[in-house]
Amino acid sequence: MHLVVIDLIPALLSWEGRDFSREPAVAPGSEHAMHHIVERGRVVGVADAGIPTAALRRALDDAHLGIFFERITTSAGFGPVLSARVLRRMAAAVRISPERVVVVTARKHLVKPLNGSRFPVVMTSSDEFERVPDALEALMAGRISP
Repeated sequence: MHLVVIDLIPALLSWEGRDFSREPAVAPGSEHAMHHIVERGRVVGVADAGIPTAALRRALDDAHLGIFFERITTSAGFGPVLSARVLRRMAAAVRISPERVVVVTARKHLVKPLNGSRFPVVMTSSDEFERVPDALEALMAGRISP
């Protein structure tokens, strides 16, 4: 069983000006994509520590996406922003090896450090989020390398 970690902002949600009192933009096709993502493993949503967890939960619930996540959290307690180090600590906390964790992110600067820490990565953008299930399937079936 894999753990799919979705870097929520900006892959799935984005707030203009980071005003968390407003409704965020939600990736098109995300509800359909999430149905297929949960078939591939446990799903956790993460964001940087400066983002209120309550705002994340509310936004996902309002978009009918909250039900797909086993947990929604931030990097707080592990580091100020999402990084390979933070994800290694999170994986250790739930006793899962990095090779069993697949990270879905829209942040290009994270890909190389995550791969260097043995985390398979699916790179996406908000506009392409609906393609994530196909990329996960290919990655998990070994058709593409991390």
